[in-house]
Amino acid sequence: MTKRGPRKVRTAVEAEIAAMPETVRRSALALAAITLAGRLDEAAHRDTPPIARELRATLADLRLLAEKADQEVDQVDDLAARRTARLKAAQAQAGASGGDDRGA
Repeated sequence: MTKRGPRKVRTAVEAEIAAMPETVRRSALALAAITLAGRLDEAAHRDTPPIARELRATLADLRLLAEKADQEVDQVDDLAARRTARLKAAQAQAGASGGDDRGA
């Protein structure tokens, strides 16, 4: 392998992965992408196409995982917001009806 200067690809891949959810950042797939990027930075010209293809596919998989992780968080946030709204509505209704339903 021939050294080709600064590690531009690895730096870019690390930055992209850093913006992803923690579960994705800590995955083996993320580590594989960083490793591939490092190899691409150091590869001889004839070795770059297969490494670049594999890196592209790995990043695509990571982006899908990140999107799914974001959707899961959104669903949890949505459920929490609906629960809070339900509790507030129940409290408001209890306050409007006198608040104490324990019987006389």
